[in-house]
Amino acid sequence: MSPWAALLAAAALAGQGQTAVAAAGEVAFAPARPAADQPRGHWWTAFGDPALDALEDRLAAGSPTLRIAVLRYDQARAYLGLAASDQSPRGDLVGSGLGNRQSDLRPLRGSNQPDQYAADTVGAVLSYEIDLWGRVRHEQAAGRAEVAARRDDLESVRLSLQAELALNYARLRAADADLALLSSAADAYGRVYRLIETRHAVGVASGVDLARADSQLKSVLAQADDARAARTLHEHAIAVLIGENPRTFSLPVTTARPRLAQAPAAVDSRLLERRPDIAAAEARVAEANALIGVARAAFYPQLSLGAVLGVQNTGQAGLFAYSNRYWSVGPSADLSFLDGGRRRAGLSLARTQRDAAAETYRQTVLTAFQDVEDNLALVEKLGLEAAHQGEALASARQAESLSLIRYQKGAVTFLETAVAETTALQADRVLLQVEERRLEAGIRLVKALGGDWRPDGSDPR
Repeated sequence: MSPWAALLAAAALAGQGQTAVAAAGEVAFAPARPAADQPRGHWWTAFGDPALDALEDRLAAGSPTLRIAVLRYDQARAYLGLAASDQSPRGDLVGSGLGNRQSDLRPLRGSNQPDQYAADTVGAVLSYEIDLWGRVRHEQAAGRAEVAARRDDLESVRLSLQAELALNYARLRAADADLALLSSAADAYGRVYRLIETRHAVGVASGVDLARADSQLKSVLAQADDARAARTLHEHAIAVLIGENPRTFSLPVTTARPRLAQAPAAVDSRLLERRPDIAAAEARVAEANALIGVARAAFYPQLSLGAVLGVQNTGQAGLFAYSNRYWSVGPSADLSFLDGGRRRAGLSLARTQRDAAAETYRQTVLTAFQDVEDNLALVEKLGLEAAHQGEALASARQAESLSLIRYQKGAVTFLETAVAETTALQADRVLLQVEERRLEAGIRLVKALGGDWRPDGSDPR
């Protein structure tokens, strides 16, 4: 990917509701077509962990957050139905049976008019707005764009939850590996402590060596307690993500860990078209643009056709007699000519909202490119760091073994051995942390790309 050229082109086109993309290694750009409905694949299967696969399936079925996003999408569809109804004629049935008394001093009252009378009415009112200026059409266009944005929001929530679940699972398994490492270290330190205790009993080792070995052992046990606490928190987070009670949810401890799938050195930037947040941002630009049309239509008369028909009498028999009919039909127009600048302010507001939506879209595109580049770099650099840290660990383990032999032969004090053991344990834990960070970068890369990096969404295994 050519990041700077891509970013500049995206920034230039974002205000027009477009995203510039180019294939990896290319310099030619074309308007993007955000498509959050493209297949993402079951990307988590690339990590080769059946337990993670099962949790992702439970997430799809039980996540309250995902259900809320689905309901918001349904709300948007319902609002679109309300907007669409304005394009159809409206008919209302009316009816009343009223008793009336008119004032004796009513102006222009005739002398032969009764004091009290009834008025029974049954009729229908029909109306239809003539959408000559496009108000209804633009409202429907805005509604369709909002539905599309909510659908993309739903997919964005789904992808974010999937990635968050994978991240918490990776951290939980890293805590399991850390616990296994610390448990092994505690066993080794316990054996060393018992050795020094024996030597101290016969006067070969000093009390300082015994205290140092005891401190070393207790420190590892404390670190193990901290790892258990971290694991518990990650387990609780997973429970909430899949809609389970944290008190009753548990995952068995295992040393098996998700493996990082082989990530490419570069990816086709057109994969970003699948990112649902980009598609949602584009849809909201379209929605804001349509609302400008609604604001413009307010400057023109609202035209409608109307008809009223029915029957009416004064409460006597024969309400539906032919002679009791009434009707009126014809066009009408409504135009406000004095509003204190309300319509101009509304148009200015709509334009400002469109500009803000375009800038949000532009920022979303730029952030998407940064997310991909950041995590591609992390996967690569952390891979190199893991290789170097593995070499450092091998050297530290060798120094630890040699130091313990030298101590048993009385060539050095236990201080040298303790330092060597602590250094080896720290190197082992650092390697574990680097591998965890690299795995997390791989998960975030998937999220940044909107799914698996294969355009066809094929099974990455």
